[in-house]
Amino acid sequence: MSDTVLDRAKAQRPTPKPGILDIACYVPGKAKVEGIEHPLKLSANENILGCSPDAKAAFAGAIDLLHMYPDGRTTILRTAIAEKYGLEPERLIFGCGSDEIFQLLNQTFLEPGDNIVQGEFGFGAYAIGARACGASVKFAKEINHRIDVDALLAEVDDRTRLVFVANPGNPTGTRITGEEIRRLHAGLAPSVVLVLDGAYAEFVADPAFEDGMSMVR
Repeated sequence: MSDTVLDRAKAQRPTPKPGILDIACYVPGKAKVEGIEHPLKLSANENILGCSPDAKAAFAGAIDLLHMYPDGRTTILRTAIAEKYGLEPERLIFGCGSDEIFQLLNQTFLEPGDNIVQGEFGFGAYAIGARACGASVKFAKEINHRIDVDALLAEVDDRTRLVFVANPGNPTGTRITGEEIRRLHAGLAPSVVLVLDGAYAEFVADPAFEDGMSMVR
């Protein structure tokens, strides 16, 4: 056993595994602001136009089944998304928000001593999940709150397993081009996973914007 395991075994109280105590508490957007009844959280993926009438109708139609477990394979949603984007259904993964997907990636690819690379103003969930796995986080400098591909590549080393890019950024709203995404991908070793976080892609009005979907078809 390692020294860390031995030390934890001798501890006088339950001790978290290495990395857990290095995680700073996540601070979500404020739900209450004095003098404002319904504040808008710009860093939260919320639709200020409200819920779609179709979504409301679907929820109402399923209300008598809320006490039952849902389909664990999300078959209907999986099939619909696969058809819309031209992907094989078996390649799709669903989670309780993107946070769970990021954590699954971290748990799958990271071990103590590994690292992830992200922009200095990237989504905080990337680093939280990595540190929970005993990995470290390398922050690449951004230019005017915009991802710098060269800076990201400069931070990558032999222990880098994941590179996270929010495109567009959260909460900056900045984005990089499809050409830059492809250059970043080409500059990474085959052993490194490039994670494109497109949580806000639907809000981009620029017709030239590329979400990276073409890279996985």
